[in-house]
Amino acid sequence: KNVQINIQPSLKNNASGMRVSGLLDDVIKRLPDEEQFKTKGNVWVYKRKDAIDFWNVPRGPGELYGYRAPFENPAVDGHCVFLPVESHTQFDIFIIVDGYFDLDTRTDNYILGVIAWEFGRLTHYWKKTKKISNSEQDSDNAAKEEAIRLGFENEIQEMMIASGWN
Repeated sequence: KNVQINIQPSLKNNASGMRVSGLLDDVIKRLPDEEQFKTKGNVWVYKRKDAIDFWNVPRGPGELYGYRAPFENPAVDGHCVFLPVESHTQFDIFIIVDGYFDLDTRTDNYILGVIAWEFGRLTHYWKKTKKISNSEQDSDNAAKEEAIRLGFENEIQEMMIASGWN
């Protein structure tokens, strides 16, 4: 209800875009009814070059969050940012369909793992902001643990193996 799904127009009728969109819907349906998922936010499904261009526009996400587009690294196929503001909070999750880990060549479980990982990262950021967790744990490890807690253990394991992580 609070999440706006933004699929790059050229991907709406494209096999990759439709596949990722359907898997994104599956993840959202499986998420538990927890407060952080009631936060206002956006999920962006974009091609890498267009996501970088969008990130770097004046007054765009790069300026808002204060750093360069992380997907300039071709190994990054997802990214979550969380912005706590006194009056509200918001998040942006980016899923990149092409690049080093071209999603056309990946299994559904791998893609589900990427999406769940980013929602795990959102949960980690939200808990730190709300002081529910004061963990100093590495954010990648925290994202993994949260995604597993949310019910995506098999998908996370497949994503990590396919990506060469342990």
